[in-house]
Amino acid sequence: MQEGGDGPEDQWLFEGGTKNYKRVGRSRKKLVSYTMRQPSKESKQHYDSLVSIRTRLTAEGIDLDVPMAWSWKRLRWAMGVSIVAPLEVRNEAELAVLAKLGRRLILGQTTLAREFPDYRFGRTEWLREQAIYAAQTGNSSSYYKQ
Repeated sequence: MQEGGDGPEDQWLFEGGTKNYKRVGRSRKKLVSYTMRQPSKESKQHYDSLVSIRTRLTAEGIDLDVPMAWSWKRLRWAMGVSIVAPLEVRNEAELAVLAKLGRRLILGQTTLAREFPDYRFGRTEWLREQAIYAAQTGNSSSYYKQ
């Protein structure tokens, strides 16, 4: 966002839309939606610039290390646990492993440093995962399509 700078302040998303009505009787109508106007040329250029910056940064990676961390929070209906660790959850069995890790962390039976010694997720790991993703999908672009 810093590299892309501030975009134009033309309020295209909130101003100038067309109201869409639905008939609810002979003479009555009800507002059901809005059709937004097209973004300005400046807005389109700004968003295209942001997409190209994001694509480039995704392909190059950035010099940032993400440390492992965990926290828990008492919710009204349950206990919430947030975990940042080198685990993938793709099925129920892997989810069970993550749940057991969370339980052991809460009970103080283990720590993330003990489970994953000296692990940090940085640029090298990011680029390795991008290469794996590209090989699996046959996509030469490392940008995840959303």
